[in-house]
This record gives sequence, C-alpha cells and structure tokens, in this order.
Amino acid sequence: MIVEPNKLDPELREKLIQEIAGLLKTKPELVTLAGVVVQLQQGAFNLNQAEKQVLLQAYVNAAGNISKTALLLGVTRKTVYTLLKKHQIDSLINING
Repeated sequence: MIVEPNKLDPELREKLIQEIAGLLKTKPELVTLAGVVVQLQQGAFNLNQAEKQVLLQAYVNAAGNISKTALLLGVTRKTVYTLLKKHQIDSLINING
C-alpha cells in the first residue's frame, strides 16, 4: 500500500526524510517524499511482493541510480525501468540535486 506523505504525522514524516537522506548520503532538504510504501507482515511474501522489496532495496542502495540498480540486480537498465514502473517505485522518491 502507498501512503501519501501529507497523511503522516509531521514529526514522523520528518524522521522518514532524515532516514532516507542518510541512506542516500544526501542532505535532507534535497529529499521529497512523494509516497511511502507500507507493507504489513503476514508471514511469507508472494513473488510480486518479494520482487518489489528487492527492487526497492537495490534502488535505495544505488541512490536512485538506474545503472547501479541494474548492476546490483544483475539485469539491464531497461528491465529496471520496467520494474520501477510496474511497482510504482519510480514516482515514490524524488531527489533534487
């Protein structure tokens, strides 16, 4: 599920921005939350959920760099673009700068 940032408590929203900025090694003022992915744990993942989780983790570890994400996943850049669009990850995090 995707939660709109304006529906989050302002303090929680700020903490999320700080955390994401730390993961991406950038300044918090350069990070804008466009949506927050929430996954409720219900035991085992299905294949689609696992794919999305691995993709999101690689995308964040690569600081949003498509080439680095592809390298981490062992796929082509085109595949990364297709998966980001499929899982609506391409519009979740916007980094300015």
